Amino acid sequence: MGTVDIIPDIHGQIAKLQGALDALGWRRRPAGWFHPDPERTIVFLGDFIDRGPENRAVIHLVRDLIDSGKALAIMGNHELNALHFHTAHPETGQPLRAHSEKNLRQHASFLAEFPVGAGETREALAWMQSLPLFLEAEGFRAVHACWVDPAIDRVRALTDDGVLSEAQLIRAADPADELFHLAEEITKGPEQQLPDGFAFRDKEGTHRDHVRLQWWNAGARTWRDIAISVPVPDDLPDAPLPGTLMAQTYPVHERPSSSVTTGSAAIRSCRLRTRCASTIPPARMGRWSHTNCTRVRRCSPPTGFGFTRSLTDPSSQSKTLTGCSSHGRDATKHRS
Repeated sequence: MGTVDIIPDIHGQIAKLQGALDALGWRRRPAGWFHPDPERTIVFLGDFIDRGPENRAVIHLVRDLIDSGKALAIMGNHELNALHFHTAHPETGQPLRAHSEKNLRQHASFLAEFPVGAGETREALAWMQSLPLFLEAEGFRAVHACWVDPAIDRVRALTDDGVLSEAQLIRAADPADELFHLAEEITKGPEQQLPDGFAFRDKEGTHRDHVRLQWWNAGARTWRDIAISVPVPDDLPDAPLPGTLMAQTYPVHERPSSSVTTGSAAIRSCRLRTRCASTIPPARMGRWSHTNCTRVRRCSPPTGFGFTRSLTDPSSQSKTLTGCSSHGRDATKHRS
């Protein structure tokens, strides 16, 4: 496999996606999508929908790239949430994801274009369900939020290459089922309840007393160090982490048994605030892990779209490639 462009959470922002593809050198011609590098490809990390106003256009463009043989895609938590929102339990008739005020608000932009029960909605959902929860190809691995070998191995054993069947989709909505916890970990990442008395409001105004964790950050010492997607970090305690929580992060000098590419990881890097350019030759697209991370920075191309970046350390056999979205902090993306 040649150079791979990794594109994370698009969230209905078609103009930013188009600008990003243009900055990366992709062009749409009558015969299909073209790049000057014939070996180049794209991997989308899910979260195509919600928030932005142009879900239909984003889905159409992503599917066009996939149908042209130029891209692959995996499922994000927003696709999983949408499938549960629009699917009724076969026994109770109730939606697998409650149509609560919070969920309606989070899903509003998709619903504006894809109403519940519409034929176009059913077709879009069928495509979402065809997306795998993870991708493992020669040279790299991709996952929406968190690659944990036991979870990935279990999902691989239970599913058809990470694709959920209808029955498994229903099981993945049941907190008492194993698949629920596997899907949560893979598409959202680990969470931890804050100490008593602490909470925050996320960017959508939802009150939360749990935080998502930078599970790869073995250098984290306080809640503010380890949390992801907290708009005002001062809302969190500036206190030492419990020893049990610190033990869940990967030690800096210890590599896990299998290497990973986590979050919006890329085998491509961006020049911060300038343009995107591939920097890692195919010969180095071998084993990648999240254990040798020193410092990652958010990468923002001129379009403002959230991209990924790579850490390149020639002296290390195992590289860390962690990702960000347009709303991320120093690491993998946050989930709702």
